Amino acid sequence: MVGDAALPRILTDPGYAAIYQALLTETSRLGPFEVRYRKSAVQLVRPDGAGFAAVAPGSDGLTLTVVVDTVLTSPRLSAALPVSGEAWNQRATIGAVSEVDDDVLDWLAAAYPRT
Repeated sequence: MVGDAALPRILTDPGYAAIYQALLTETSRLGPFEVRYRKSAVQLVRPDGAGFAAVAPGSDGLTLTVVVDTVLTSPRLSAALPVSGEAWNQRATIGAVSEVDDDVLDWLAAAYPRT
């Protein structure tokens, strides 16, 4: 974890750290997952090894990326980017703990059971 750039940037900013903790708490409601530390993001991974979300520090908050089977519709989400023939990446910037709401839980829930 020492050489990872994303996690220290998240944890040294009290606002980002609170958002990150709220995201982990909400994600834990979906089922078991593992956290993998990458240079540019913290990846959330299902027990089968598939990544379903990532959290990265940005200039205006944390960027949440979800990997989904179908394109989600929300003004808070970016345009869908194809990852493969069957998966899409969509991103949202979360600037406050209050923004970790039912919408975010719905996005995570859509990403978690991806096959």
